[in-house]
Amino acid sequence: MGSIILKKMILEANYKNAFIYLSKLDFKGEKDQFDLLFEMATEYDNISIYSFIYYLTTKICKSENYHLLLSEILTFPTLFIDGIYDVAVFHIKEAIKLSPSDITLKHSFIFLYGIPGIPISNNLFIKMSNEILKVDPNDKLALSVKREISLKDEEKISSKKEKSILDLILDADFNTIFYNIKDMKCNNLLDLLLNNNINLTFYSLILYMLERTKDTKYHTCAIVLLLKQYKKIDGAMEVGVYHFKELSIVDIDLKFLLKYLSIETIMILFNRANININDFIN
Repeated sequence: MGSIILKKMILEANYKNAFIYLSKLDFKGEKDQFDLLFEMATEYDNISIYSFIYYLTTKICKSENYHLLLSEILTFPTLFIDGIYDVAVFHIKEAIKLSPSDITLKHSFIFLYGIPGIPISNNLFIKMSNEILKVDPNDKLALSVKREISLKDEEKISSKKEKSILDLILDADFNTIFYNIKDMKCNNLLDLLLNNNINLTFYSLILYMLERTKDTKYHTCAIVLLLKQYKKIDGAMEVGVYHFKELSIVDIDLKFLLKYLSIETIMILFNRANININDFIN
């Protein structure tokens, strides 16, 4: 019964209450909690579950395990959208950055070797394998990865052409791009994202920027992105409403929203947030 209530809260993007409710559920350990979230993610083709677990990474001190969970969920996706693997790699890298001595996380990283479409170079797999072998010279997985890579031809030298901002976003290289876009106006960032095919890295970038800067403008970016580009994805409206509710009245820019969204969509936002649009205009 408890898991049913939790699922309903998450699918409705009621994250604050879902977080409180999750903390009160009687789990035997962290693994049971992760198993439940993983089961939900594989059961529902809904962006709200990804968004909720990302929300957890901002609320829990030891968040590397939640980044690992996100990486595992996205490696076995039910949410079929471009950029899945790029975002999975971003999250496993974040987990390792938060706990660089954790061999289990590095195992999870090299476990991705061989999955078609995973955007990780062989050199990086070798580097991570070597770090594992420093701790355990007989580690079977690390030795196996290095052996398989050595049997293949060396990768061609990557083009030296400097990557564009969009390339870095599509690679989910958010740490590199942070200082390039942190002063970018919301409309300029949105125009860049909306002029390209839908990709999970776009929304993940917005969440990352929101976490790093605490700037509410990224809630507005998320609303537009979800309700304009992601509108056909299950849960997009619910997650958009969540971001809308996170804005204070003074942060709501109706004129800006009207530039991208229909008045009907904006009315839904106001109604679901229990804000009278007429009072807001006045």
